[in-house]
Order: sequence, then structure tokens, then C-alpha cells
Amino acid sequence: MVGEVIFKEAVDERILRTFIYALVDFEKSREENAILLNKKLVQQDISSIKLNPLEVLEWEKRDFTIRQGVQREVAKKIFFETIGTVKEVITQIKRNQHADARKLERLVQRTIHLIMEDESALLGLTTIKNYDEYTFNHSCNVSIYSLAIGGRLGFSRQTLAELGMTVLFHDVGKSKIPKEVLNKPTAFDEGE
Repeated sequence: MVGEVIFKEAVDERILRTFIYALVDFEKSREENAILLNKKLVQQDISSIKLNPLEVLEWEKRDFTIRQGVQREVAKKIFFETIGTVKEVITQIKRNQHADARKLERLVQRTIHLIMEDESALLGLTTIKNYDEYTFNHSCNVSIYSLAIGGRLGFSRQTLAELGMTVLFHDVGKSKIPKEVLNKPTAFDEGE
């Protein structure tokens, strides 16, 4: 992280270009970036630009930790609520009932918001495995991964919402296949 950029004097295009390329090359959110960038500028014989690290006060660290804790709790709630709702909707489809996906749409919107703020809060939950509800758990995990990738690719919120809903139902066809066929350990016969 860089807290301050000081231009000691006017800089020409070459110096500015070198500085910008050096800045873009660094991984964001690393505390030592200011030190590393200063070293790189010295190596390039640029003394007209100096960087200072971001100073984070103790109360800011504490607030950030609290916010992360709250986000993790929200993420858990969304994660498990999504799994339960996917199960409800797929069960309705399986029974040829009207499936109401509005609740899932709201959950996808909340997931998108959380991923935009702190994708790690949800990505960490994808390691949870529930073999009794594998299909629903898997659909939720794939949706989280897809939304995180879509967010990194710069997709609009509308596109992310469509992606999230689509991915949640990528295995909906399985709901009409008998479990003994789905879980069959041997090769399928012609009828299957």
C-alpha cells in the first residue's frame, strides 16, 4: 500500500512513465510496496519522486478487523441460506411445482455485494463440504467462484446477477434423474 507520493520537482514524460509502470507492476494491498517502489525508482536513477507507506492507526486496524468479522458472519448466513434456497427451488422443480426463484435473486445480489467488498469472506466458505447435500453445496460454490471471477473481469452487476443465477441452476437437470442412476458406481446401460 502506498500512502503518499511526493514529487520533489517537475518530472518529464520518461520519469512519469517509468513511475507509472513501476506502480502498476506491484501487487495491491501489500504494506511494503512503498519501500519496494522507492528501491525501484533509485535503481532507475529517479530521485524526484518519493513514496511513503500508508499509515494505519490502531483504531483503524481494530475497525477493519471488526468489519471483517461482521462480513464473515454475513457471508456464512448468505452461504447457508443460498444452499437451503437452492434445495427448496430444485425440490419444487423435481415435484413439477412452481419454483419461486425471487429469494435466490436477492441472495445472488447480496453475494455480489459481498464479493465486491471482500471476496475472501465467501471464497473461504467454499471449502465446506456437505456430502448429504452435495449438489446444492456444489451449485453454491460454483456460483461464488463464477461471481469472483466475473468481478475480477469487470462484469457489470447486471451481468454478474445473470451469471450467478445461471450457475446456481447449472445442475438442475440432475433433479429429474433417479438417485440410483446418478450414484451408480458402474457404467450406464442404454436405458440409463
